[in-house]
Amino acid sequence: MKKHITFILFDTDAASGIFSNELVFAFENTLLVTQLHSDSIIFYLKVPKKQESEHHQIYRYDRSDAENGNTQSPVKRNYNFKDYISLRRCITFLKEQVWEKNSKEEDYRWYFICIGHGYGYTFFDYDNEPGNERSAYDNILYAPELANSFKSVRLTLSLFNTCNFLMLENCRYFSTVTKYLIGTENYTSIKFLDLANYITLLNKRIETNEDSYHFLLKLYTGLLEKRDEIISNDPNDSERLKGASIFMLNLVSHFHNIFAEFNRVAYRLIKIYLESYEDWYKDFRKSQVQNEMDYVDMLRCIQSLHLLFPDDKEFLNSYLIIRDEMAAIRCQKDLINLNNENELNGISIYLPQFDRNLDFHYSRFRKKFPYLFDDLEWNFFVDRIVYKMANKKVLKK
Repeated sequence: MKKHITFILFDTDAASGIFSNELVFAFENTLLVTQLHSDSIIFYLKVPKKQESEHHQIYRYDRSDAENGNTQSPVKRNYNFKDYISLRRCITFLKEQVWEKNSKEEDYRWYFICIGHGYGYTFFDYDNEPGNERSAYDNILYAPELANSFKSVRLTLSLFNTCNFLMLENCRYFSTVTKYLIGTENYTSIKFLDLANYITLLNKRIETNEDSYHFLLKLYTGLLEKRDEIISNDPNDSERLKGASIFMLNLVSHFHNIFAEFNRVAYRLIKIYLESYEDWYKDFRKSQVQNEMDYVDMLRCIQSLHLLFPDDKEFLNSYLIIRDEMAAIRCQKDLINLNNENELNGISIYLPQFDRNLDFHYSRFRKKFPYLFDDLEWNFFVDRIVYKMANKKVLKK
């Protein structure tokens, strides 16, 4: 029988509002009372609220043989989950705690769930309080760092209950460590994740030896239902979460074709630079429903650019390849709808709308990971347009 190990990283500062403590308590109570299968273990990596503690905590949950529910065991090690070197050592250490002698990699299934604030390329919040001697960015974790933290395991699933995660670059980073990815292109709520349902579905998977795809498809369907329930019944979140997208992507198949073809498109856009790009940029940005964000749907953006080159067969071919490959990596293959302007399609790209060259978090990302930035031609294309428009003073906040 295979062992199923889940890592849950929860920045509890993401639970905001007057009911924040109740949300965290309910989440942690679920870990205790929703009984795990005997071949399932959960490691809960908790980032406490700033006012509660500076120490990050680890708890291990195993099925209780004496009574219903699970046992909770603190793991007495000191790690900083917002420092990727420390987090990587933590994941390696926890793997060693469950690895049995003479085991093979195929004897284990690994899952990762991340809950917290998300800003596209970065996670968690930053501390910029007066008198704080630490950098305002010490509490930010970058997507490539988080992906590298899991190099010691082969993740079946990475589930991100964070806003704005499904960026093209983020998918690329996690394609090296995970097979399936579940996340959003725009907003989310920590209420989306029904932990009890996750544990129940995982127990059934272990009992019936269900394959990964069908187990995760049920989990994904449950997330969609939870979203719709919140929008219908929760006045605090309903308005903000209308149109919130959730997607399940298979990164092992087809994703690298999408990345390579998109790079070819961006390179052609740079090579045949047109002044009309600037008018297109302003019009397309205004057309986006959630146009306060610095990210737009990739497929819809390429479709819009294609209209500038209606007779360019090479551009059309690249667009069709990306569209078809996007359909192939999504579990909801028949739902790509480019006729609905409000419809998102699974992966977003950077396209800022502010009167500045780069947004707050992206500028930090570029400085810290220039080699990653250089790999994507689209970034150079965006820079070129933004710089030209800024010089002409045509881009307004």
